[in-house]
Amino acid sequence: MSLFDREIDDSRGIVGDWESSGYSATDEEAHRDIVYKVPSSIAQTVYFFLNEFRLFKKEAGVYVTLVLALLPMFMIIGVYALNLPLPGTTMIGLSLFLAPFMVVLISSSATGKQINHEIKSRSAYMSLSFPIKRASFTVGKFFAGYLVALALIMEAFVLAIVAGHFLLGGVDWDVMLSAMLCLAIGSFAISATAYFLGTVFNHGSMAGLLVMFILLPFILIGLGAAGNFSGNEILGSISPYLYLVPSCLPDLALQLFSYTGLSLTSMVGSLADIYGSVDYGLAMIVGVVWGFAFLILAVIRVNRKDL
Repeated sequence: MSLFDREIDDSRGIVGDWESSGYSATDEEAHRDIVYKVPSSIAQTVYFFLNEFRLFKKEAGVYVTLVLALLPMFMIIGVYALNLPLPGTTMIGLSLFLAPFMVVLISSSATGKQINHEIKSRSAYMSLSFPIKRASFTVGKFFAGYLVALALIMEAFVLAIVAGHFLLGGVDWDVMLSAMLCLAIGSFAISATAYFLGTVFNHGSMAGLLVMFILLPFILIGLGAAGNFSGNEILGSISPYLYLVPSCLPDLALQLFSYTGLSLTSMVGSLADIYGSVDYGLAMIVGVVWGFAFLILAVIRVNRKDL
Protein backbone atom coordinates (compact mmCIF):
# COMPACT_ATOMS: atom_id res chain seq x y z
CA MET A 1 0.00 0.00 0.00
CA SER A 2 1.56 3.32 -1.05
CA LEU A 3 1.23 6.37 1.14
CA PHE A 4 1.23 8.76 -1.79
CA ASP A 5 -0.95 8.52 -4.88
CA ARG A 6 0.39 9.30 -8.34
CA GLU A 7 -1.56 10.16 -11.44
CA ILE A 8 -0.93 11.56 -14.90
CA ASP A 9 -1.74 15.22 -15.47
CA ASP A 10 -4.32 15.33 -18.29
CA SER A 11 -4.40 19.13 -18.39
CA ARG A 12 -2.30 19.09 -21.55
CA GLY A 13 -4.52 16.59 -23.30
CA ILE A 14 -2.37 13.61 -22.42
CA VAL A 15 -4.91 10.81 -22.15
CA GLY A 16 -5.09 7.09 -22.76
CA ASP A 17 -2.21 4.72 -23.20
CA TRP A 18 1.07 6.49 -23.96
CA GLU A 19 2.25 4.07 -26.62
CA SER A 20 -1.06 3.89 -28.49
CA SER A 21 -1.36 7.70 -28.51
CA GLY A 22 2.18 8.13 -29.83
CA TYR A 23 3.15 10.33 -26.92
CA SER A 24 6.87 10.92 -26.33
CA ALA A 25 8.73 13.29 -24.05
CA THR A 26 12.10 13.95 -22.49
CA ASP A 27 12.75 12.88 -18.92
CA GLU A 28 12.15 16.43 -17.71
CA GLU A 29 8.85 16.73 -19.62
CA ALA A 30 7.66 13.31 -18.45
CA HIS A 31 8.41 14.21 -14.84
CA ARG A 32 6.21 17.30 -15.13
CA ASP A 33 3.32 15.09 -16.30
CA ILE A 34 3.24 13.23 -12.95
CA VAL A 35 1.25 14.81 -10.14
CA TYR A 36 1.83 13.61 -6.59
CA LYS A 37 -1.09 14.00 -4.21
CA VAL A 38 -0.90 13.97 -0.44
CA PRO A 39 -3.63 11.60 0.78
CA SER A 40 -6.33 12.77 3.15
CA SER A 41 -5.94 12.57 6.93
CA ILE A 42 -8.24 9.54 7.01
CA ALA A 43 -6.21 7.75 4.33
CA GLN A 44 -3.00 8.49 6.24
CA THR A 45 -4.53 7.15 9.47
CA VAL A 46 -5.65 3.95 7.73
CA TYR A 47 -2.19 3.52 6.20
CA PHE A 48 -0.42 3.69 9.58
CA PHE A 49 -3.12 1.50 11.14
CA LEU A 50 -2.57 -1.28 8.57
CA ASN A 51 1.19 -0.90 8.65
CA GLU A 52 1.22 -1.29 12.44
CA PHE A 53 -0.88 -4.44 12.12
CA ARG A 54 1.81 -5.93 9.88
CA LEU A 55 4.42 -5.19 12.53
CA PHE A 56 2.40 -7.02 15.18
CA LYS A 57 2.67 -10.20 13.09
CA LYS A 58 6.36 -10.30 14.02
CA GLU A 59 5.73 -9.97 17.78
CA ALA A 60 6.31 -13.27 19.59
CA GLY A 61 4.35 -11.99 22.58
CA VAL A 62 1.17 -11.89 20.50
CA TYR A 63 1.36 -15.61 19.80
CA VAL A 64 2.19 -16.45 23.42
CA THR A 65 -0.85 -14.48 24.56
CA LEU A 66 -3.02 -16.26 21.98
CA VAL A 67 -2.15 -19.54 23.69
CA LEU A 68 -2.64 -18.15 27.22
CA ALA A 69 -6.08 -16.91 26.19
CA LEU A 70 -7.17 -20.56 25.93
CA LEU A 71 -6.76 -21.13 29.69
CA PRO A 72 -10.29 -20.01 30.75
CA MET A 73 -11.80 -22.39 28.20
CA PHE A 74 -9.63 -25.26 29.42
CA MET A 75 -10.70 -24.55 33.01
CA ILE A 76 -14.35 -24.89 32.00
CA ILE A 77 -13.63 -28.08 30.07
CA GLY A 78 -11.92 -29.43 33.21
CA VAL A 79 -14.97 -28.64 35.35
CA TYR A 80 -17.16 -30.42 32.82
CA ALA A 81 -14.86 -33.45 32.77
CA LEU A 82 -14.97 -33.64 36.58
CA ASN A 83 -18.77 -33.39 36.44
CA LEU A 84 -18.89 -30.56 39.00
CA PRO A 85 -22.36 -29.00 39.42
CA LEU A 86 -21.49 -25.43 38.38
CA PRO A 87 -23.67 -23.40 35.97
CA GLY A 88 -22.05 -21.75 32.97
CA THR A 89 -22.25 -18.16 34.23
CA THR A 90 -20.65 -19.07 37.55
CA MET A 91 -17.82 -20.99 35.94
CA ILE A 92 -17.12 -18.31 33.34
CA GLY A 93 -16.68 -15.78 36.15
CA LEU A 94 -14.34 -18.12 38.02
CA SER A 95 -12.28 -18.86 34.91
CA LEU A 96 -11.69 -15.13 34.34
CA PHE A 97 -10.17 -14.40 37.76
CA LEU A 98 -6.94 -13.24 36.03
CA ALA A 99 -8.83 -10.77 33.82
CA PRO A 100 -8.04 -7.56 35.79
CA PHE A 101 -4.31 -8.24 35.65
CA MET A 102 -4.27 -9.62 32.09
CA VAL A 103 -6.30 -6.73 30.65
CA VAL A 104 -3.84 -4.20 32.08
CA LEU A 105 -0.81 -6.26 31.02
CA ILE A 106 -2.00 -6.94 27.46
CA SER A 107 -3.29 -3.41 26.85
CA SER A 108 -0.17 -1.73 28.22
CA SER A 109 2.16 -4.08 26.33
CA ALA A 110 0.37 -3.58 23.02
CA THR A 111 0.34 0.23 23.06
CA GLY A 112 2.83 1.50 25.63
CA LYS A 113 5.95 0.88 23.56
CA GLN A 114 4.75 1.92 20.12
CA ILE A 115 5.87 5.55 19.94
CA ASN A 116 9.08 4.98 21.87
CA HIS A 117 9.94 2.04 19.59
CA GLU A 118 9.37 4.19 16.52
CA ILE A 119 11.74 6.84 17.87
CA LYS A 120 14.43 4.38 19.00
CA SER A 121 14.41 2.51 15.69
CA ARG A 122 14.35 5.89 13.90
CA SER A 123 11.46 4.72 11.71
CA ALA A 124 9.47 7.71 12.98
CA TYR A 125 11.98 10.02 11.34
CA MET A 126 11.44 8.35 7.98
CA SER A 127 7.64 8.33 8.28
CA LEU A 128 7.33 11.91 9.49
CA SER A 129 9.73 13.25 6.87
CA PHE A 130 6.83 12.97 4.41
CA PRO A 131 4.19 15.72 4.29
CA ILE A 132 1.83 13.84 6.59
CA LYS A 133 -0.07 14.75 9.73
CA ARG A 134 1.44 13.60 12.99
CA ALA A 135 -2.08 13.15 14.36
CA SER A 136 -2.78 10.53 11.67
CA PHE A 137 0.51 8.80 12.48
CA THR A 138 -0.31 8.75 16.22
CA VAL A 139 -3.97 7.77 16.00
CA GLY A 140 -3.44 5.08 13.37
CA LYS A 141 -0.74 3.35 15.39
CA PHE A 142 -2.77 3.55 18.60
CA PHE A 143 -5.90 1.92 17.23
CA ALA A 144 -3.86 -0.90 15.69
CA GLY A 145 -2.35 -1.63 19.10
CA TYR A 146 -5.67 -1.31 20.90
CA LEU A 147 -7.48 -3.64 18.50
CA VAL A 148 -4.73 -6.25 18.85
CA ALA A 149 -5.10 -6.06 22.65
CA LEU A 150 -8.89 -6.19 22.37
CA ALA A 151 -8.77 -9.22 20.07
CA LEU A 152 -6.59 -11.14 22.54
CA ILE A 153 -8.84 -10.24 25.48
CA MET A 154 -12.04 -11.08 23.62
CA GLU A 155 -10.57 -14.38 22.45
CA ALA A 156 -10.29 -15.54 26.07
CA PHE A 157 -13.73 -14.23 26.98
CA VAL A 158 -15.62 -15.52 23.93
CA LEU A 159 -14.05 -18.99 24.11
CA ALA A 160 -14.97 -19.17 27.81
CA ILE A 161 -18.58 -18.23 26.93
CA VAL A 162 -18.76 -20.84 24.18
CA ALA A 163 -17.40 -23.57 26.46
CA GLY A 164 -19.66 -22.53 29.33
CA HIS A 165 -22.76 -22.39 27.16
CA PHE A 166 -22.34 -25.71 25.37
CA LEU A 167 -20.82 -27.75 28.20
CA LEU A 168 -22.41 -26.36 31.37
CA GLY A 169 -25.43 -24.30 30.26
CA GLY A 170 -27.19 -21.71 32.38
CA VAL A 171 -25.41 -18.72 30.80
CA ASP A 172 -26.83 -15.27 31.60
CA TRP A 173 -26.38 -13.36 28.34
CA ASP A 174 -27.12 -9.95 29.86
CA VAL A 175 -24.25 -10.46 32.27
CA MET A 176 -22.02 -11.66 29.41
CA LEU A 177 -22.71 -8.57 27.30
CA SER A 178 -22.19 -6.14 30.18
CA ALA A 179 -18.95 -7.86 31.20
CA MET A 180 -17.73 -7.80 27.59
CA LEU A 181 -18.37 -4.05 27.36
CA CYS A 182 -16.58 -3.44 30.66
CA LEU A 183 -13.52 -5.33 29.45
CA ALA A 184 -13.51 -3.65 26.02
CA ILE A 185 -13.86 -0.11 27.41
CA GLY A 186 -11.45 -0.84 30.24
CA SER A 187 -8.88 -2.02 27.69
CA PHE A 188 -9.44 1.15 25.65
CA ALA A 189 -8.89 3.45 28.64
CA ILE A 190 -5.84 1.50 29.82
CA SER A 191 -4.38 1.33 26.31
CA ALA A 192 -4.75 5.09 25.82
CA THR A 193 -3.16 5.80 29.20
CA ALA A 194 -0.19 3.52 28.48
CA TYR A 195 0.10 5.01 24.99
CA PHE A 196 0.36 8.52 26.40
CA LEU A 197 2.86 7.40 29.05
CA GLY A 198 4.89 5.85 26.23
CA THR A 199 5.29 9.32 24.71
CA VAL A 200 6.65 10.62 28.03
CA PHE A 201 8.77 7.75 29.39
CA ASN A 202 11.15 5.30 27.76
CA HIS A 203 9.22 2.29 29.05
CA GLY A 204 5.56 3.04 28.37
CA SER A 205 4.43 -0.56 28.81
CA MET A 206 5.90 -0.79 32.32
CA ALA A 207 4.66 2.71 33.18
CA GLY A 208 1.13 1.78 32.10
CA LEU A 209 1.18 -1.39 34.19
CA LEU A 210 2.50 0.40 37.28
CA VAL A 211 0.07 3.31 37.01
CA MET A 212 -3.10 1.37 36.17
CA PHE A 213 -2.50 -1.79 38.21
CA ILE A 214 -0.62 -0.49 41.27
CA LEU A 215 -0.54 3.30 41.67
CA LEU A 216 -4.19 4.14 40.93
CA PRO A 217 -5.55 1.19 42.97
CA PHE A 218 -3.43 2.26 45.96
CA ILE A 219 -4.80 5.79 45.65
CA LEU A 220 -8.37 4.51 45.36
CA ILE A 221 -8.00 2.22 48.36
CA GLY A 222 -6.46 5.02 50.41
CA LEU A 223 -9.20 7.50 49.51
CA GLY A 224 -11.92 4.92 50.08
CA ALA A 225 -10.59 3.91 53.50
CA ALA A 226 -10.09 7.53 54.49
CA GLY A 227 -13.63 8.38 53.44
CA ASN A 228 -15.10 5.47 55.38
CA PHE A 229 -13.14 5.77 58.61
CA SER A 230 -12.04 9.41 58.95
CA GLY A 231 -15.50 10.92 59.09
CA ASN A 232 -14.42 13.64 56.67
CA GLU A 233 -17.47 14.79 54.71
CA ILE A 234 -15.58 15.59 51.51
CA LEU A 235 -13.77 12.24 51.40
CA GLY A 236 -16.99 10.50 52.41
CA SER A 237 -18.81 12.04 49.45
CA ILE A 238 -16.03 11.00 47.04
CA SER A 239 -15.76 7.37 48.18
CA PRO A 240 -18.96 6.08 46.49
CA TYR A 241 -17.66 7.25 43.09
CA LEU A 242 -14.12 5.88 43.17
CA TYR A 243 -15.17 2.93 41.01
CA LEU A 244 -15.47 5.36 38.08
CA VAL A 245 -11.69 5.38 37.62
CA PRO A 246 -11.29 3.17 34.50
CA SER A 247 -8.67 0.93 36.09
CA CYS A 248 -11.65 -0.54 37.97
CA LEU A 249 -13.54 -1.60 34.83
CA PRO A 250 -12.01 -5.10 34.58
CA ASP A 251 -12.91 -5.58 38.25
CA LEU A 252 -16.44 -4.40 37.54
CA ALA A 253 -16.70 -7.06 34.82
CA LEU A 254 -16.05 -9.75 37.45
CA GLN A 255 -18.33 -8.02 39.96
CA LEU A 256 -21.15 -8.83 37.54
CA PHE A 257 -20.39 -12.51 38.23
CA SER A 258 -20.25 -11.75 42.00
CA TYR A 259 -16.53 -12.54 42.03
CA THR A 260 -13.30 -10.66 42.63
CA GLY A 261 -10.24 -11.02 40.47
CA LEU A 262 -6.51 -10.56 40.69
CA SER A 263 -6.15 -6.85 41.47
CA LEU A 264 -5.55 -4.64 44.47
CA THR A 265 -8.92 -2.90 44.32
CA SER A 266 -10.90 -6.12 44.09
CA MET A 267 -8.99 -7.85 46.89
CA VAL A 268 -9.39 -5.04 49.42
CA GLY A 269 -12.05 -2.98 47.73
CA SER A 270 -14.68 -4.21 50.14
CA LEU A 271 -12.76 -2.61 53.00
CA ALA A 272 -12.86 0.75 51.26
CA ASP A 273 -16.40 0.20 49.97
CA ILE A 274 -15.25 1.05 46.43
CA TYR A 275 -17.88 -1.21 44.87
CA GLY A 276 -20.68 -0.52 47.31
CA SER A 277 -23.00 1.02 44.70
CA VAL A 278 -22.11 0.85 41.03
CA ASP A 279 -23.63 2.57 37.98
CA TYR A 280 -22.21 0.49 35.13
CA GLY A 281 -23.44 2.82 32.39
CA LEU A 282 -21.74 5.81 33.99
CA ALA A 283 -18.54 3.82 34.54
CA MET A 284 -18.41 2.91 30.85
CA ILE A 285 -19.02 6.51 29.74
CA VAL A 286 -16.21 7.73 31.99
CA GLY A 287 -13.96 5.00 30.55
CA VAL A 288 -14.60 6.14 26.97
CA VAL A 289 -14.03 9.81 27.84
CA TRP A 290 -10.86 8.93 29.77
CA GLY A 291 -9.53 6.94 26.81
CA PHE A 292 -10.10 9.68 24.25
CA ALA A 293 -8.68 12.31 26.62
CA PHE A 294 -5.39 10.41 26.96
CA LEU A 295 -5.30 9.71 23.23
CA ILE A 296 -5.61 13.46 22.58
CA LEU A 297 -2.82 14.09 25.10
CA ALA A 298 -0.68 11.56 23.22
CA VAL A 299 -1.35 13.36 19.92
CA ILE A 300 -0.39 16.71 21.49
CA ARG A 301 2.75 15.18 22.94
CA VAL A 302 3.84 13.68 19.60
CA ASN A 303 3.08 16.96 17.79
CA ARG A 304 5.43 18.76 20.16
CA LYS A 305 8.26 16.24 19.95
CA ASP A 306 11.38 17.40 18.16
CA LEU A 307 11.77 14.65 15.55
